Amino acid sequence: MTMHKFLNHFLALALVLFSLYFSEAQAQRVVYANGDKYEGDLLEGLRHGVGVYSWSNGDVYEGEFKADQLNGEGVFKWSDGRLYEGEFVKGKRQGRGRYINSLRDSYEGAFFANRMHGSGKFVWANGDSFVGNYLNGKKNGSGEFVWSNGERYEGQFLDDDISGTGIHYYADGSYYTGSFANNQRNGSGVLVLPDGGRFNGFYRDDQKHGYGLAYSLDRAGSLEYWELGVLRISKGLALREGCRVIHEDRNWLFSGGSCVNGLAHGKGDIVSVDHEKLIHGAVLVLGRLVEGQEISFLAGDSK
Repeated sequence: MTMHKFLNHFLALALVLFSLYFSEAQAQRVVYANGDKYEGDLLEGLRHGVGVYSWSNGDVYEGEFKADQLNGEGVFKWSDGRLYEGEFVKGKRQGRGRYINSLRDSYEGAFFANRMHGSGKFVWANGDSFVGNYLNGKKNGSGEFVWSNGERYEGQFLDDDISGTGIHYYADGSYYTGSFANNQRNGSGVLVLPDGGRFNGFYRDDQKHGYGLAYSLDRAGSLEYWELGVLRISKGLALREGCRVIHEDRNWLFSGGSCVNGLAHGKGDIVSVDHEKLIHGAVLVLGRLVEGQEISFLAGDSK
């Protein structure tokens, strides 16, 4: 090879290497006019690759960049003590990550556009915790909330509130299954007490309100009527198990009237064996219901 050809090959190779060198992101340090600082990879003058950006107010981000934006894996530390580590997309917290606020409450789970969005777990500094679904930064859908005192709720949430159907286990050993709204018992439900007693009935603003069936452990029952936690009427139910009631596809117990050939007959009250329905002031003719006020205690029903 002549010296001329060698120089031509050498220059061509040098040109290729030079081009490759300047087409790759290069680590540099930049100080901006507003006092912000960046140290890391640049590509054609844009932050691209891995680097550290420090704001003049004390906030710091360390991680991946793409086209001048936070993009990929990184850690963002605010000057007030907040911290986020996880995924970013086009400058926003998006994907999976962990966030700790200035009160030391923490969330680990899914993010979208800087908000908790999707499944995740939030733990408060006082020991309370929530595991479930978030929508636009608020608890929505199904989830479980556990209080530091041992109480627990499993069920539905709406815009951060306990709302819908669910079950609340109380610290004293009792539990309520039924309808909720605005973080309180609202609608129909069943309260089971530690001694085995139970109340099937209606609630308003966390107070018994409307008709209900109260049972003790020995199954002695009474029909009750409440007004915002104040008992107005209580009527004992002497339930007959041998008096057949022919109504819907259910088994019923009859209180009142008489039995004719094993069939409930006369006026009284009938209660479904599963305690889900009551027919108050029932009139029966040989086991068949003629009239009466039907009350359903199924969750979601209204009185």
